[in-house]
Amino acid sequence: MTFFQDHSQKRAQWQPKRRNGATASGTTVIHTYEAPAGRTARQGADYFLTRDNPASYHYLCDALGGALQLAPWSAETWHDTASNNWSVGISMMTRAADWPDLTDEQRDHLVHGAALGAHRYSRWRVSQGLAPVPARRITREQAMRREAGFIEHGEMDPGRRSDPGKHFPWEQFLTYFRRLESGTNPSEEDDMSQADVEQVNDYLDQRIKDLFGTQTLRQIVAEEVDRAGGNITRYTDRRVTDLHRESFKRRDEVGRYLDHVAAAAVGQVLAGIKAVPGVDAAAIERAGDEAVSRISEALSGMTAKVVLDLPEHTKD
Repeated sequence: MTFFQDHSQKRAQWQPKRRNGATASGTTVIHTYEAPAGRTARQGADYFLTRDNPASYHYLCDALGGALQLAPWSAETWHDTASNNWSVGISMMTRAADWPDLTDEQRDHLVHGAALGAHRYSRWRVSQGLAPVPARRITREQAMRREAGFIEHGEMDPGRRSDPGKHFPWEQFLTYFRRLESGTNPSEEDDMSQADVEQVNDYLDQRIKDLFGTQTLRQIVAEEVDRAGGNITRYTDRRVTDLHRESFKRRDEVGRYLDHVAAAAVGQVLAGIKAVPGVDAAAIERAGDEAVSRISEALSGMTAKVVLDLPEHTKD
């Protein structure tokens, strides 16, 4: 099930059947969400739930390594006015103008995340008896003819949109996509053994259960609050609960801090993988993207609630 299938929206942000009898043609539009790179995919997805006008994508990834499939590939979302009927929208949690200011790690997470979304769409097409998406850029004219390939949102909607921006690393994106399509991990040319994958995934499953079944996550958050000098302490329970009523500046500040807390928790969990017998450092590295994505998604939905439950000494 996708995010929109599991979460109700104030205004429907997708529809199961594409209009005018259209089907997903392989035309793939690349976007940026136009939000700070520190925001999680879950935060971006949650915002769509509250919108009263149409705006959405099929897939959303972030600079922390997280990603969400928002709607089925076969469904229609509202990401590009000109091609919604037949295209798929893949977006990254950053601003089009911010690429030069991102760290190498942030850029890599975003580009690899977008390539992974494109790869999953391409594999879905194959599962439906359709041709995979070719690793090529297409023009607006080709996109309007419903040809398969990748195009910038700014090219589809010139004059109104410019994303993903002139500094988006297209060659890196297409290289990652080609490697994923060929079965090669973008971070490592060598394949990771299935035994290593299963072992790491088993460990992650257990650690996620530990986090949700004990006070571990709460303790991590409390430690990070103390370490950061109490950045969150001036917010009362009510202010955090009713954050949407506060100023945008205050909401952004709390949002950035919660991202920091979630990232710290993810880092501690990933560090624990090293304790798994028989899993070497290379295997951990190759499993990193998937691990961060799975845990970040799980934690992001819990972080705000955990902050509300912090011990009294961390609050006003």
